[in-house]
Amino acid sequence: MKKTKKGFTLVEMIIASALLAVALSLFVSTFVSAKKSAVFSSRKITMLNAARGELEQLVAKNYTDPELNIMNHSAVKSDYRFEYVVTRNAAFPNVKDIHLTLYWKNPITTVTSTVSLATSVGTAIH
Repeated sequence: MKKTKKGFTLVEMIIASALLAVALSLFVSTFVSAKKSAVFSSRKITMLNAARGELEQLVAKNYTDPELNIMNHSAVKSDYRFEYVVTRNAAFPNVKDIHLTLYWKNPITTVTSTVSLATSVGTAIH
């Protein structure tokens, strides 16, 4: 009577383990990439809100405030810096246009990222 061997050979186990390792590494790298995207998106939303806040503070100022003088302005905060340019509106002489750009370091790649916003302020009460 011949005995049949049941089970896997060592070569089959090594091949199966290698395939499993490759599949798991691809699976984990997908999660790492998704986490990086989520961190960047969260940071971008935070910086967009910071830019809105800075712009709202400028709009709340009096039309003749020195911070709204027609020129380039800049400021540095703890985790970002911003620059804004105030220009006179060509079509409406009593209106100033403000273009604000906020810069911050991407926490993952350390590349500088930006968001830009623009608005106008006038001498009239609105």
